[in-house]
Amino acid sequence: FLDQITIDSQFLESLGLIDFSLLVGIHFEEQGAKHGGSRNQDLKTKAPSLTQYTGGMRTWKNGKPHNEIVFVGIIDILTSYNFSKKAERWFKSLIHDKDGLSVAPPQTYGERFRLFI
Repeated sequence: FLDQITIDSQFLESLGLIDFSLLVGIHFEEQGAKHGGSRNQDLKTKAPSLTQYTGGMRTWKNGKPHNEIVFVGIIDILTSYNFSKKAERWFKSLIHDKDGLSVAPPQTYGERFRLFI
């Protein structure tokens, strides 16, 4: 998990992107839910089984699968560190310490993102 987050955030850095976030979602399955059957059959009766079709990570408790499925992704990836962001950082740095600013160059932003995780 952490290796993939590192690879993905470094890729976003290389594109000059900032302000991305980590989204974590947790799905709680109903107790006794079945995980078999065809997709078409599942669609007729209920939503498709999350473990089979969407790639979430199942949680485990006491060595047994638990009823939680965790989904993780990086979102908000469209902000470029362009002239306006550089100017914003420069103006804010006149009043505040640069290390505490939310606007940061891509490498600094990516490092801070990974340290937080």
